Order: sequence, then structure tokens, then C-alpha cells
Amino acid sequence: MATKVTIEITRELLEGLHQVIRKVIADYTGDTDDDRLVLSTLDELRLTLHNRLGKNQLKYTMQLTPAFAFAFRILCSDYVQPTTETQLGSWMFATYNHIAKTYEL
Repeated sequence: MATKVTIEITRELLEGLHQVIRKVIADYTGDTDDDRLVLSTLDELRLTLHNRLGKNQLKYTMQLTPAFAFAFRILCSDYVQPTTETQLGSWMFATYNHIAKTYEL
């Protein structure tokens, strides 16, 4: 399961995703060890996104580790439930499906 998931994201979407993850981490404390594991992995992902934002680009290509990929899927399914009514929501939904396809879920 060492396969990484390659994603492409614009700066605007990266900033939005960073904010969504930051808000989820601030709003949820995690009732179980499983929740805390997901939240801590999302925090690591947030730090990775923050570092990427330090590079002033219009578009980014990133490789998500399996831990980041599954934490992202849990972010979408358990915390955010993105809709396709916004650009960020559409991107999150497409990425959620891309991760499922990559890992044959």
C-alpha cells in the first residue's frame, strides 16, 4: 500500500483546503483514539499544505502518502461532506473519488 496519490490543485483551492482542515482541527477534539489519529494526520497534512503555500505558484502537483490520502477521505466523509456547488467542494469530491480509484475502494 505504498502507492502515493498524485493530485493537482490551484493556489486558490490549496488555500481553501488549508482553511477547511484548520477549522476542522480547531472544532473537533476527537472522542476516540481513531478520531485523534485522523485529526493528527490532518494536522500533518495541513502543515504540508502550509509549506507548499510558501512557494508562490498558480498550480501545485502533490503526492499524498496513503495516510494523507485516507485522512483526506475521512475529512470528506465524516467532517465536511463537500458539495459540487463550490469549486473547492467539486475538487474535494473529485479527489475523494480519485483516491478511491487509486486504492480500488
